[in-house]
Amino acid sequence: MIYWHSRNQNEQRSLLEISVYVEQAITDGVSGFVVGYRDQEFNYGQLGLARKFGDVAVGLGVGMANYDDQAHVLANPWVYYSGERYEAYLHAEHYANERQDPWWYKAYLLRKFNTLSVGGYYDTTFGLGPRFDASISDHWNAWLAIPIWLRPDGGVFNYSIGVSVDF
Repeated sequence: MIYWHSRNQNEQRSLLEISVYVEQAITDGVSGFVVGYRDQEFNYGQLGLARKFGDVAVGLGVGMANYDDQAHVLANPWVYYSGERYEAYLHAEHYANERQDPWWYKAYLLRKFNTLSVGGYYDTTFGLGPRFDASISDHWNAWLAIPIWLRPDGGVFNYSIGVSVDF
């Protein structure tokens, strides 16, 4: 996945994020995964296990993150749902060495309409607002989120766009 987070240039420079998630089945319903993430200010790597229960997947990853010139132990529980009409994701990250704000959250809920989806998006550092997704092909998706409420840091983020490839 590739994300572009537009920020208020008077506050901070915009972020280009690159994230790679690879999952491999271990047994029926259980899989292992590896995640790598990088932007201009932050990076992490993690390994984890996921379990599927029908349309719901639950996972837990552990790894290391680097930011503010410090290494942080990372725990990442998440839940993902993908049904015929709705898609939802709840993701939390806990940084063991972080004293001020050790938790970071991301969540979205989408209503699917064929190749388009509409819903809401929340990110601890971004805020809460509408999200619009479009399926470009069987494997390519693009999305746009605009923070309107709960904008931290004086509303630093203007919008976020992303592209994901599934194979």
